[in-house]
Amino acid sequence: MAEALAPYKPLWIEEPTLRESPRGLGDVAARSPVPIATGEGLFTRHEFQELLDRKGASIIQPDVMHAGGITEIRKVANLAETYGVEVAPHQCSGPIGHVASVNAMSVCRNFLVQEWESADDDLYLELTEGKYPVQKGGTIALPEGPGLGISVNFTEFKKRYPYKRAYIPAHLPG
Repeated sequence: MAEALAPYKPLWIEEPTLRESPRGLGDVAARSPVPIATGEGLFTRHEFQELLDRKGASIIQPDVMHAGGITEIRKVANLAETYGVEVAPHQCSGPIGHVASVNAMSVCRNFLVQEWESADDDLYLELTEGKYPVQKGGTIALPEGPGLGISVNFTEFKKRYPYKRAYIPAHLPG
C-alpha cells in the first residue's frame, strides 16, 4: 500500500499495523517509501523509547492527555528529537487539551504539525470567552495570560451538555 501511495506524496501513513507492536511498525517502516506515524495510544516515554529504538516511526503522535501532561509530552518530544523523529501530537479532547498540546509543542524544535478539529472552534471560543486560539491560514497564536491562557466556563458547559448515564448494568443498584 505504501508503494502505491508514494507517488501522491502523503505526509505520512498512520499506524499501518498495531501501535502496540513496535517490532511490526519497525518492519513496515524499514520498507515504506512513505513516512510512518504512530503513538496516539502510547502512554509512557518508555513505550515511545521502544518504538524509537525499533525505528517504528518517522513521526510520533503523543497525546498530552494520554502521555502524562505537558511536562511528559515535552520529554517524549525531546527524546524523539535525538532520533531525528518529528512530532505531530494527537489531540481531540477539547479546548484545554488543545491549548496544553500547543503550548508544549511551542518550544520543541521537532514539532511538525498539531492535529486540530476545527469543527468545534466556535463552541470552544464561546466556552473560553473568546480566548481559544482559532487557526487562520494553518497557524495559531498562543493564548496570552496565566496558565494556559484560557479558562473554560464549566457552568455553561454543564448546562449545555449535562452528564447522562447512558448505561446502568442490571446487576448494580441505582
